[in-house]
Parts: sequence; C-alpha cells; structure tokens
Amino acid sequence: MISVDHVSEVPAGRNTDLLVEEIVMGTDLDDVARNEFISYRNHNAGIGMTGWEEYDPRQYRDRMLAIAVPHYSTSIAAALKILRKVGYWYWKAETDLSDDGSVMWHFRVGEPPNHRWFSAHAPKDQEPLAICRASLIAARSSDAK
Repeated sequence: MISVDHVSEVPAGRNTDLLVEEIVMGTDLDDVARNEFISYRNHNAGIGMTGWEEYDPRQYRDRMLAIAVPHYSTSIAAALKILRKVGYWYWKAETDLSDDGSVMWHFRVGEPPNHRWFSAHAPKDQEPLAICRASLIAARSSDAK
C-alpha cells in the first residue's frame, strides 16, 4: 500500500489506475477481475472459450484488470469518474494553475468548519494525474483519521 508521503511521486500509468480503483473508488480488485472474467468468458463462449473455464487468478487477474479498470491517470474522461464519485460523497474539488504552469487539484474533506484540504499537482498536460494524486492523498489521509 502506498503512503500519503509518496502519492505525489506516483507516475501516470496502470499501477496508479489500480490504486485509484481500489483506494478512491473503493473497489475490491479481486472481485473486479473475477467479474470481468465471467463476462468475458460468457461473451466469448464458442469463440476460443467453451464457457466453462474456471477463473484462475494467477492466469487471468492482470489481464482482466487491464480490461476492466479505467485509465484514470491518463484520460480526462476516466478522471471525471473520480470527481463524480467523490463529489457524491463529501469532497469538493477545485483546480488552478501554479506559477510553473503545472495544474493543482484541491479536495476538501468534510464540511466547514471541521474540514481539511488536500492538494496535488502534475504537469499542465497531465491533469488526470493531478486528479488521481489529490484524490489518493485525500482518501489515504481520511483513512488515517
């Protein structure tokens, strides 16, 4: 598991996407992989699969997660799913450009006056990564409460 101190260093990519899916979206990755396998198997029965294959996490987990988990850290459309999810809970997101041209995302956890702000930045062309980082920091910090 990643600590709050190291979230600002996570690069865009599938490992970050999996962290967001598990920590921010609250998804059990093993369930996601198993359900994606069942859907894939049923859809492809007769086209290379019999429809009776058993789920083996050692064989299928990574492939199924690659199919099922959105590209949160590289796609703004996927990153907006984070904002919809956390917005429906108790977080407020705001954005601004820093002096160096990077984008900064801020998440507010809780309601005033007992709220806390969490922020993260990324290069201006990587706004989805900034959203991922800020939401991970907020989620991890909230877990520690």
